[in-house]
Amino acid sequence: MIKNEAQLTTAIKALHKYESAIENFDLLKEIESGVSPIIAKAQLESYKSQASTLHEQIADFKNQKADDKNSIEINGVTAIGPALVRSRISRGWTQKFLADQLNLKEQQIQRYEKESYRAASLVRLAEVANALNVDLHGALEIGASKGNYADFGLDLDDFPISEMNKLGWFEPKLNLRKCKPDDRVAALSRFLSNAQLDTSASVLHKRTIGPERGTSKGAFLVWRAEAIKQASRLSQKLPQYSELNAKDFKQLTKLSIYEDGPKRAVQQLRDHGIAVVFVERLPKTCLDGGAFLLGDGRPAIAMTLRHDRLDNFWFVLLHELGHIKLHWKYLKDGNFVEENVGESDSETEREADSFAANAIVSDEHWENSFVRFTSDAEAVIRFAHKHSVHPALIAGKIRKENGYHLLSKLIGQGEVKKSLKNYLQSG
Repeated sequence: MIKNEAQLTTAIKALHKYESAIENFDLLKEIESGVSPIIAKAQLESYKSQASTLHEQIADFKNQKADDKNSIEINGVTAIGPALVRSRISRGWTQKFLADQLNLKEQQIQRYEKESYRAASLVRLAEVANALNVDLHGALEIGASKGNYADFGLDLDDFPISEMNKLGWFEPKLNLRKCKPDDRVAALSRFLSNAQLDTSASVLHKRTIGPERGTSKGAFLVWRAEAIKQASRLSQKLPQYSELNAKDFKQLTKLSIYEDGPKRAVQQLRDHGIAVVFVERLPKTCLDGGAFLLGDGRPAIAMTLRHDRLDNFWFVLLHELGHIKLHWKYLKDGNFVEENVGESDSETEREADSFAANAIVSDEHWENSFVRFTSDAEAVIRFAHKHSVHPALIAGKIRKENGYHLLSKLIGQGEVKKSLKNYLQSG
């Protein structure tokens, strides 16, 4: 959402950049330079998707300026903040002008609007509405008595309360020996409410691609909530999102050759403004990770590291990046893609799998190589060196095609969490 003229100027410049990139993109030239056709096509589609998003945001901002209303219908607490931002824009007021009306610093209004007024008290919200001369009306329900999970057809027993408590997901931590059912309901409702407030969107209610089996739906729900919360907190510390191109992906996979490759990869993605976080797997789930967009439009990736192996880490990471590259429009609608990577037959999953596989080694090189049929570790190492990737990535491709009993000594068992130790401790 564009909130001021400076952001509008930035968005227009970015749009022109993407339009120029689309116009000058030479697919054949990219392929001839060594880029996989899958990656090259994904790059072009990503440019088009980003340009479309910017078109919508710019048009929305201009429409807001023309839509000056004194009375706004809202539906839910999380709708208050965005409504106040839209009202300021429709008035034609700058953030500084509104700050002056409230005897506040401009930076305070900027902070409020960046978080959609989530940190503002009810008194402050009323003051802002009064300054804007706008009436907000609608039905609001505040409290934990009903339980935010009721809409999902679940009850308390469907949630891994004990495991969540052990992981420190409840604040404050529960004393399960003395905790009554009502206390558990209240804690769970607060947990889910906080996740929704952190995103300013009903992402938890959106359709999800993933293995949601009936017995584990509650676990999937709270895992998503924790992923959103962690990514939202990290987002405040990251630079503006800048899209990765084909060269960036090539550089990313080359990082796999280093002993601390996973750590370097996560840092590179965070430097590009992608919120990469690690969320512990819960019982009754087989999750490898998930891709989603935060309320501010920033892409995020959550990984479980349930398989502490280099081949799995790199494939999952590239798979989720494939979703961000290929399925931006789907994610932009508030959907959350979570999966047991490589185990789904859906079209989006096949596309993300293909993207990840080609980011490691292009189909052309892979299909024309005899290494794909070998169980000789030395041959795998030589092929990996030739293509500037870690042998674990090549071993992983061979194992997927020919059997997971092969090349087990090359897959980097136990190496991922060791490399990411600082990230896992600090979040």
